[in-house]
Amino acid sequence: AWLSKTMRRGFLPGTSLDRLTDEELADWQPEERIAYLAELAEIIDFLHHQGEYGLMHLDIKPANLLLDPDKRPALIDFDTLQCVQPSVGDRTVDEPADQSGITCTPGYAAPEILLGHPVPASDLYALGLCLLWLLSDYDPDTSDPLTLPVAVASLPPALATCAARCLMTDPERRFPD
Repeated sequence: AWLSKTMRRGFLPGTSLDRLTDEELADWQPEERIAYLAELAEIIDFLHHQGEYGLMHLDIKPANLLLDPDKRPALIDFDTLQCVQPSVGDRTVDEPADQSGITCTPGYAAPEILLGHPVPASDLYALGLCLLWLLSDYDPDTSDPLTLPVAVASLPPALATCAARCLMTDPERRFPD
């Protein structure tokens, strides 16, 4: 009953990742963090398959990711949500009037978002940065971008491969979903 009442008020239990204390982060085991990221990837995939062509969040970052009491993710803040535009060949049908006004967090934004041309893979770029944030000392908001390859290389091989693919500058080379 309490949960249904709080959900009606628009409240989700949990803490955004950026507000976790050092102690809370230290208690969160790497295996639990990886499980969290895998479930978050499923949430993003679900979002990308909603509606006729899919939806894009376009501002995935620790402040917009909740850790609930069961250590499960929730994605919040859909102010930047956009519909995926259908494409035919190499052109987009019914291009939106202006995508240059996308409000996002530059440190977590894929290059194509900054150029005003978001695609679903833009969310996977941000997911890759969140993976680094959770599993290494790399913080896109404060770290030197030149240290990104070092942060990726510091991960176990399978995670480094996953992060590197998410962080490809060409969205066509990122995971399709």
